[in-house]
Amino acid sequence: MKYLIDRITDRTRIPLQYRMGLALASMFVAVGCDTADPTMLPPPPHPMLPDPDSVDAMMNTPFIIPPVLDPVIYLAKEVDIPADERVVGVVVGETVRAYLISALKHMQSHVVNENQTEFPVCITYCDRTDCVRVLGADKGDTLTVQTGGFQNGEMLLRLNEQMYPQNSADVPLKDVQYTRTTWGEWLQANPSTTVYLGYRKDDFLKR
Repeated sequence: MKYLIDRITDRTRIPLQYRMGLALASMFVAVGCDTADPTMLPPPPHPMLPDPDSVDAMMNTPFIIPPVLDPVIYLAKEVDIPADERVVGVVVGETVRAYLISALKHMQSHVVNENQTEFPVCITYCDRTDCVRVLGADKGDTLTVQTGGFQNGEMLLRLNEQMYPQNSADVPLKDVQYTRTTWGEWLQANPSTTVYLGYRKDDFLKR
């Protein structure tokens, strides 16, 4: 069943001059765990495995953090977000959504499960590796993905009591196509978008 729609590349919706601009590195579409955002400074290299006896070893240990479940979502007209703010854009069925990367950096916000959409989606982001991966399920399913910690240079995802590296091909969910870009470019291409602000709500919600 094909339900992934990439409106960024839909030629019926975007003028030619804007499509030509998409060839620049400011916007790119990805599936799975992408490489670092080319418009940002490169992230630090994956950390070396620490000495098991060191304090840093605690940062290389599985730990379970509950995900954000069915978050509050805002209309574009309700927010005042700088045009250069980085976002992850997702189009699934009739749902068009942007997620602020800065809102995903908080440890308790690395995993966002959206089950109120037509097709459930899970946004995952690791701030240590700057890796985004968007996962999806079939209509009517409920996603319960959790942050599972950090191990061997990758964030762990916990699903059905099993741990998976964020980039593992064994995660039993579908990869969903997404776009990393700026809020300004996403909004221009998708004026009907909604947006996830997370803990940045007070920074960007209009008074």
